[in-house]
Amino acid sequence: MADTAFSNLGRGAKLLLGALLAFVLLGAAVQVSVNGVAALPEALVSVYVVALAAWGLVGNAAGTKRFRIALYAGVLAWGVVNYVAGRHNLVTYLLLALGAVLLTRELTMKD
Repeated sequence: MADTAFSNLGRGAKLLLGALLAFVLLGAAVQVSVNGVAALPEALVSVYVVALAAWGLVGNAAGTKRFRIALYAGVLAWGVVNYVAGRHNLVTYLLLALGAVLLTRELTMKD
């Protein structure tokens, strides 16, 4: 078996990661069932960010350019969802600005 960060984790950390994934999936399902289709973008971004964190850990991908591009796209998507939902506050603007700047930087830098 390939040596990954996930294989080096203890049982408690693996259970915690699984519980976090289950919690976010359940929360997204409840959010969509209560608020309908209007909550779908926010639920999808939540699941995307947690799945991305799990991929970074399980797939030992956190240090790769591909992971950083996906992460920064997720940050930007989170800001866009907040903005479209009418949450025009400092956090939304920071997510939009940082996501856009970091994504642009990562896409334009050479390996």
